[in-house]
Order: sequence, then structure tokens, then C-alpha cells
Amino acid sequence: MGSCLESKPLSAVWLQALECRRVAGIEPGATAAGATLDDQVARVVAFPLLAAGESLGVLVAGIRHSNASVAALEHLELRAALATAALLRQRRSEETAEQERQEQAVLAAVGAATVMIHTDGTVTQGVTAPAFCSEQVRHRQSNF
Repeated sequence: MGSCLESKPLSAVWLQALECRRVAGIEPGATAAGATLDDQVARVVAFPLLAAGESLGVLVAGIRHSNASVAALEHLELRAALATAALLRQRRSEETAEQERQEQAVLAAVGAATVMIHTDGTVTQGVTAPAFCSEQVRHRQSNF
């Protein structure tokens, strides 16, 4: 699949979508360097996956002649929105995990006695850094 996306007609369309930050497409019969679209493909469209002005990638799809309609494009638009949401969620999850690793490293480096006050007011003394971090993770998860 990677070599297909690197072909001249397809790479041009997804690069255009990335650079222009808008939907791009190529029509039937598009050629570049002797390559043509498959006879069964009516159109290729590329949807940039943008979140807060940042590009997360591109959704590229070939539409068959039998499915070439406004409804098919709207369906692909929805898929692009879902892909953007999934990529954004994955990125935020990775950022949260990194923040938790940094917090755990700081707590481990401190080495001093730690006191933890729970939301219900109970106090736990002498908490080790790993126990404290896992309690923080449970507390964060319960707030969602």
C-alpha cells in the first residue's frame, strides 16, 4: 500500500491536502509519469486531518464508479472527522502518560517522606512514590 500512495498521482493529491489544509482530489484519467488511476476508480480524494490548526495526517480514499456520489463524499468526510478524533485522543493519551512518567520521576527523586491527602479528607503518611503515583492515576480516572 505504501508504494501505491507514493505514486505520482496519489502523492500529489495527499501532499496538496496537507499543504493547502483542505480536501483535494483527482479525477479519472489523471496521469503523471505514465501512471494512471485504476479503471475501477472514479476519483481519489484526500481529507486533511486537522485539530486546532495542527495537521495530524491525511485520509486518502479511492471512490469506485458505482459509489461516486455526494453521499459517498459525505461518508468519507465523516470518516475523516472520526479519524481526527481518534488520532487526537491517542496523542492526548500519550501526553498524559508522559506527564505521569515525569511526575513519578520527580517523586522518586525527592526521596523525602510524602503525605497524601485524599479527596475525602483521609491522610496517608509515608507514601512511596509509586503508590502515590498510582493513587493519582486512579483519582484522575475517576474525574472523567
